[in-house]
Amino acid sequence: MAISNSWDGWTSRSKSGGSVSNWGNRVHLANHPRVSEAVVITRETNKSDKYLCAYLRLKDREDAPLGPAVWRDYLSGRVPDYMIPSYFVQLKEIPLTSSGKIDRKALPAPGLEAGTPYAAPRDEIEMRLVEIWSNVLGREEGQGARIGIDDSFFHLGGHSLSAMLMTSTIHKEFQVKISLAEVFKSPTIRGLAKLIEKAEETRYIR
Repeated sequence: MAISNSWDGWTSRSKSGGSVSNWGNRVHLANHPRVSEAVVITRETNKSDKYLCAYLRLKDREDAPLGPAVWRDYLSGRVPDYMIPSYFVQLKEIPLTSSGKIDRKALPAPGLEAGTPYAAPRDEIEMRLVEIWSNVLGREEGQGARIGIDDSFFHLGGHSLSAMLMTSTIHKEFQVKISLAEVFKSPTIRGLAKLIEKAEETRYIR
């Protein structure tokens, strides 16, 4: 088994099984029965926010690709939600340099993926939350900007720091406090909207 590591500064690759690691947190993509190679790297949005992107080569390259929901379900329970990559890109080959190392520059940027079925915002609270998420996550019109109320904040590229920015903006916009723990427990717009409706008013002070 050959593994080289580098995720958040390191990426992990396995040719015959193995795992992808992030400073002690094991991500078992390479242990999936259909995966031959797995690479996970940190990429950046146009606002320099970082997110995780997984690149996979399947053992049977003629098989139909698996959707991102399959990979997320597989990783769920094995790693914290915020450690699950935002994108899963399936490649016929993992690009290598002439020295046999992973060619990070040749890994394609992820496109818009079909994951959770789109559910549109239903009221003003949810519409305002969509706008907040778009700004926090650096999503622009025409670049996969559509955010549904059942999408996970962390699956869209959010992380602990961006979640803190999001809760601060919610406090400012709605005059209610939502804790980081509540975001991890209810990481969707649908869930956050319910929390906002039930929360007591807490005046935002700059």
